[in-house]
Amino acid sequence: MRAHAAALLMALACAMPHAASAQTAPEQTAPAEEKSLPVATILFEPQSAVLPFPALASLDALATAMTGGTARVEVHGFAGAPGDLSSDARRLSLRRCLSVRDYLVSKGIARERVILRPLGGAPEGTADRADIFHVRR
Repeated sequence: MRAHAAALLMALACAMPHAASAQTAPEQTAPAEEKSLPVATILFEPQSAVLPFPALASLDALATAMTGGTARVEVHGFAGAPGDLSSDARRLSLRRCLSVRDYLVSKGIARERVILRPLGGAPEGTADRADIFHVRR
């Protein structure tokens, strides 16, 4: 548990600019937002958008790491078979994204710092999940 929280803190700390380096860093020509590996993956029960109890510890650690900074995260919600873009799959994936965002907001994270991407069916891996990525500016 502590190792997971430490990994989340390190991932966010590495991506947050420090005040001194932000003033002296040259303009970057990279895209405005780049995604890295997921900082957390939330596994849901089939046909459910209720956050499972084991996921709360990961979300608490993420909220703690985000507190006081400007880092943003992007939540990719999945539901359904690979490539499933049906209305039902997209709605369930949206509800899962909203569950994650609402929890982070309840922990003091500004709503605009959590970007939602309800994607329907997962292209690979477990279909009933939400992947959380740190967004680099």
